[in-house]
Amino acid sequence: MQLFYLISGYLIALVLASKYEGKGVSSYFVSRFLRIFPFYWFHLGVGAIALLFLSFNQSCGYPSCWLLKLELADPSWLWAVGANIFIVTSDLVHLGEFFDPLKSSIASSVSKNELYKLLVIPQISSVSLELYFYLIAPFLCNRKGLLLVISVSTIAMKLTLAYFGLNSSPFAYQIFPLEMGIFTLGALIFHYRSKVRDLELLPLSRIVSGLVIILCVVSIRRFEDVTPFASIALIFSVSLFLPRLSDYDKKFSWAKFFGDLSYVVFLNHLLILALLKLLFPVYNFDSFSGAFYVSLLSTALAILVMKMRDLLVSYFLRGRRTWLY
Repeated sequence: MQLFYLISGYLIALVLASKYEGKGVSSYFVSRFLRIFPFYWFHLGVGAIALLFLSFNQSCGYPSCWLLKLELADPSWLWAVGANIFIVTSDLVHLGEFFDPLKSSIASSVSKNELYKLLVIPQISSVSLELYFYLIAPFLCNRKGLLLVISVSTIAMKLTLAYFGLNSSPFAYQIFPLEMGIFTLGALIFHYRSKVRDLELLPLSRIVSGLVIILCVVSIRRFEDVTPFASIALIFSVSLFLPRLSDYDKKFSWAKFFGDLSYVVFLNHLLILALLKLLFPVYNFDSFSGAFYVSLLSTALAILVMKMRDLLVSYFLRGRRTWLY
């Protein structure tokens, strides 16, 4: 996810400089809202219906089946309702990795380290961090000095916590104060993209960054194996190639399409996997071929949902205020 945060920071700085410079921030916020919430709320509704269907199966493999086991008197309901509807605060599932008392006070009915089971779409907690950055980006992305200070301080804090062994789980570091530096690093690279591009053209830089990327990809098989040190090394290696995104965005009009597509696939893939396992229990969907079928179906349904969203947006906007979308 850190690589997505890095790319997001770069692209948001690019969008603010090229599309919203000189305009009010309201247009930017409405645009972000239309990119995030219509897709999410659609999948939230589908996920809620699917939960009722999955709950009839005693061996429900979908994490959020726990949500239906909560008692109405449990204080977890208040947080769960707000986090599921508005996304924000859903990242508390990772904050609980640090503080055991927080885990027990938020969700007394759920096992420790499993607060994500109260989210209809468990993976949405990472989007919460994106929303925090979207809120502050218009007031932050043009301040190079502040971007540098935030990037250095938060990354240093993250590595310090990892060095002293505060928590070995990579999920524990997915809270905004520790991940904000990744977003701001992407925005900072946008401002210095010409210098970064010159550095990327050096043969030694390409060789070193390429070796780091290959080593990380080959040695890390599961997300749980990613240490903060490895993730930072990978982030700085990928950072050298970020300025190429500017050319990519100019040359290909379908860049936005693939950005939306990846987001919708991100939202639907776990739910599709759970339903397929329930409908075809004898097939191993954790195999390579199973992952291929899940990816294929997730992509096809994502394209269908995107087309539906485009039709609805076109109907409501009726060709006016195209900057909103």
